[in-house]
Amino acid sequence: MATTYSVAQAPTSVILTGTGTTHPFTYAPKKAGNFILLSVAWRVSTLTLATLSTANISWFFAGSSTPDQVTGFGSGTWGFQQYVGIPTSTASNSTTFTMSASTTAIQGDLMEFTANDIGLNPGNWFWLQASASATTSTTVTFPNPGRGSNDDMYVGYAFNGASPTYVNNTPTGFTYADDAANNGNFFGYNLTYGISSAVGTGTQASSSWYAAALTPYFYPNWVPATINAGSR
Repeated sequence: MATTYSVAQAPTSVILTGTGTTHPFTYAPKKAGNFILLSVAWRVSTLTLATLSTANISWFFAGSSTPDQVTGFGSGTWGFQQYVGIPTSTASNSTTFTMSASTTAIQGDLMEFTANDIGLNPGNWFWLQASASATTSTTVTFPNPGRGSNDDMYVGYAFNGASPTYVNNTPTGFTYADDAANNGNFFGYNLTYGISSAVGTGTQASSSWYAAALTPYFYPNWVPATINAGSR
């Protein structure tokens, strides 16, 4: 039986304003063990992340020596990074996002997904990732990370220019979602990506864009079943 995926929380903006090195936000995950993609953009592309810590979310860092890292890109006056987090509880906790130096115009968007594999067994998330450089074009094309499993889902994020437009089910299976703040930056996801090689696309009026994408898949930790245990 294949793993199925669903959206646990729609996109939400968690960092929008503030000047300085530390930019906190508060978030309450829907379920321990879910998959969270956090995408952050900030002014001054040469700056780097100093710390990202949450009491109940385990974050995997981009640019570290940890396997399965998430990529980022610096271009002109903007820097971009994506982070993957796995909640350990549903408590509402503050995340401390600290840059290497003071920055302004920082923003972050995140989206949370749930895996179901025959009864929500405990398990592990794996993913392949790809990022595209910022490009000046009226066509926005999400990158293709490749596939690690026939049960892959696809989740991408595009930091757009002016007047972006995305059409659901183009290509087949893709849904696009801005966050509640309507900041014009879209998540594009396909919960039944499987062995597809299609990627999300959109259009915009002008200016450059940056897009990154992951193909996550959930691998359950099987626990041997005990039938009629202890009964007579």
